[in-house]
Amino acid sequence: MMIAVLICPAAFYDTLIVEGWCLGAMALSAEQLALPVNALDLKTDAATWRDYQNQQLQQWYQPLWPLFQSMLYLQAPDWTTICRWRQQQEDVLWRLRATGMDAATLQQFMLPFQRVDRSHAARADLVRSSAASTE
Repeated sequence: MMIAVLICPAAFYDTLIVEGWCLGAMALSAEQLALPVNALDLKTDAATWRDYQNQQLQQWYQPLWPLFQSMLYLQAPDWTTICRWRQQQEDVLWRLRATGMDAATLQQFMLPFQRVDRSHAARADLVRSSAASTE
């Protein structure tokens, strides 16, 4: 998870904390994009999605990063832990709203974010690793 502090007029905020999947993510080189990271990358149309995702990061997201005073990356122990944490969020949605993604849908939903997650640490001003997964 990437957290950032946005430079903003002091008249409005002292600190604004922003969190998001793609916050701080950087576009990758063609060589990096060519390396598969999961089952999604092995599908025949995977390159189309990877190229689109990369183009969006470069065109729309990266120009925003200089607006942030600093970025902190809270690094999970591994991708499995990230998926488990996201499943816990879905479990709460099911309990509170009786709606959410089932396990199979969530697994498909998570695949495109695995590549993005790997690029966060490179942009972060500070990386903090989680020593243990949250059960």
